[in-house]
Amino acid sequence: MEPFKRGKIPRETETHEELHNRVENLRNEVSELRKELLRISEESKEVEKENESLVEELIEKYGEESIADLISKNPSAP
Repeated sequence: MEPFKRGKIPRETETHEELHNRVENLRNEVSELRKELLRISEESKEVEKENESLVEELIEKYGEESIADLISKNPSAP
């Protein structure tokens, strides 16, 4: 029975190390995904601001009635 226990311990240790490595890899991946999400969120806000600015410019140039269809398709428009 003793050799069986000795043979099992390295496998458990190896499994523990593998799980530890996997946890570290997943933590790193989560960190990178959070960074990417933040970057995309900031980029989205910039695009929204640019879009609002363009809609305002169109309103000034052509009048709100002329671009009513465009405004109705853009919920964030003024």
